[in-house]
Amino acid sequence: MQGIYAFIQVLKTLPSLNKREFSMLLRQRLKGNLLPNEWLASFSKLRKLEKSLPAASRFLKKLMQFLLPMILLALVLLFTAHWVIEQDISEILLNTLYGFLCFLLLIYLLHWFLSEIKITSRFSDFIFPLVLILKEEAYRDAAIELDANLKEDDDQAHYFQKTKNYKRSLLSYFLKSLLYLYFVLLCILFFTSQFGLFIEKINEGLHFLIFFGAFMLGLLLVFINNYFAPKYPRIQTKMYQNPWLSFRLKLADRGLIQAQITSHFFKIKVVKKNPRGKIKTKYKSKSVESYKLKVNLPTHTYEWNEKSKPLSSAYEVQKMLGDRRNQIIQKGKIKAKNTSRQPKIEYLLKMLGNAYQQVKKNNVHG
Repeated sequence: MQGIYAFIQVLKTLPSLNKREFSMLLRQRLKGNLLPNEWLASFSKLRKLEKSLPAASRFLKKLMQFLLPMILLALVLLFTAHWVIEQDISEILLNTLYGFLCFLLLIYLLHWFLSEIKITSRFSDFIFPLVLILKEEAYRDAAIELDANLKEDDDQAHYFQKTKNYKRSLLSYFLKSLLYLYFVLLCILFFTSQFGLFIEKINEGLHFLIFFGAFMLGLLLVFINNYFAPKYPRIQTKMYQNPWLSFRLKLADRGLIQAQITSHFFKIKVVKKNPRGKIKTKYKSKSVESYKLKVNLPTHTYEWNEKSKPLSSAYEVQKMLGDRRNQIIQKGKIKAKNTSRQPKIEYLLKMLGNAYQQVKKNNVHG
């Protein structure tokens, strides 16, 4: 029953979307310059879809799994009866089966469409509450310029790959090559001692050239073999970068706030070789959320607070003085070993509070 109710909710919500909202849903990207109330009206519809989409997709999948064997079994029985018993198949029955096949195809297309729409939990945990807070602090009739990505990080992320191998020095390769060549010379000396009579028939000068050429060729081959052999440990790092949120808004105190949040994911593969020759592979992963906040405050309303406490070393702060506006730029990062960790809106609000601690209101304006 829960799946049926979720499917009905999806069917009710999808027709209520306008062209802009349906386009954002298909692209899974919230991008525009709208009033806070307009954003919240669209978010309320997306939130209904976010709650109903998983259950509706599961319901359609189970419905397909139930209908497909039934329709195939009916087709097999009908054509078996037609070929074995030579019984004619009525046109009404064929039309009914054709209708069921079209219905099954429609269900498959709906399931594919709903399964392609994936709204991350950042929408309800971060973006929706953020717009609610910005609505209270926004200037009268000020629009929020928002660009938010609703896709999963692995789907939308820009891919970079870095490979680093720890190589030994050329001297170590040369010394190891000489060691291998020592055993080669021992084999050559043993060969000449066994076939000394044949070697004596060869001119001494030609014998020296052949011996010296074989020596240099063996040295070169062993050196090249060692240089291009696999080096351990081998470290391969893959970095995923996803700038999933940026917004801009004029505040009620005529200040201007701009922010950008980027997710960085690192997947590390380490291949090691122990002294016994056994090769082991380990995988590591970590994530970093980087925040960048710009706050522009008018100079006729705010002035620098010389008595303000210095910000924590976790923030990178820049202060820029201007004739009309003072700008405060903060950068911060949150590191996590678990890549499934979601960003926190409290961190961004704390950065905004720290920016306002650096200034104070002018006495003229109270």
